[in-house]
Amino acid sequence: MASNKQNITLTEAQAWAAELDDQCRRGAGIDRGGWRMLQEYKMSEEYNEWHTLDDHLDYGALLRGIHNIQERGGDGAEEERFMNRVCDRFGHARFTFER
Repeated sequence: MASNKQNITLTEAQAWAAELDDQCRRGAGIDRGGWRMLQEYKMSEEYNEWHTLDDHLDYGALLRGIHNIQERGGDGAEEERFMNRVCDRFGHARFTFER
């Protein structure tokens, strides 16, 4: 069965993201990525980038960081160093990597 779903363009995705950000800033009931926490608790943008609302590391943000390393041709050691630096910087236990 063929899907009628169409992929959106980059321009459409950016417009949608801008609309969501605007709604978050106006307090329209959307809390994407901890925006309310950032406003209510005056958390730094850097802290908010790496944490979820329940104060756990944001694995999506960590995966984006690893993806960026891979796009630059980095190796596993560089990925591990990146993960350790994020954990150390924000006081979280380091991940355990099997070799």
